[in-house]
Amino acid sequence: MSGSGSTPRPRLGLALAGIAGFTDAAAFVALLGVFVSHMSGSTTRLAVELGRTHWHRAVPFMIVIAGFTAGAFAGQMWLSFHPLALRSLLVAEAGLLLAVAAAGLLLGHDNGLTESGLGRVVVLGGIAALAMGSQASAARRAAGLDVNTTFISGMLARAGEELAAAARASNRG
Repeated sequence: MSGSGSTPRPRLGLALAGIAGFTDAAAFVALLGVFVSHMSGSTTRLAVELGRTHWHRAVPFMIVIAGFTAGAFAGQMWLSFHPLALRSLLVAEAGLLLAVAAAGLLLGHDNGLTESGLGRVVVLGGIAALAMGSQASAARRAAGLDVNTTFISGMLARAGEELAAAARASNRG
């Protein structure tokens, strides 16, 4: 998918990539090893936890991968139907990330991937990944280029976009 005829804005694309990196680093530290922006880390950690048969430790990674893909789907749907789609999608993403940050501060530090901290990681990580998946769709539109930040993230973003295209096509006929 290219920028859909929009004017390329590489500075905005670069800024969004920086936000994705910062968000990933902050989530990794605050959620004790869960990546929400770059899915290569989360898919690797998922495989490790499943390989070790640590089922409860695999759940956060499943949630963020699903959340990221759902965010890419929702972002692509939003970009398809709304006239000021890019700006409003980025505002929604910022709102979600601010809500996650505020909730994280209010909840304080927990035990991460232990059973007692699992809910916090799943909820905050899932919402942050949803926001970052939507940003992946926005970044591709903003940059005006077919750009992926990492292979796995790009693949999941593309899957979300293709699901959105299929959903739009099924609504038409």
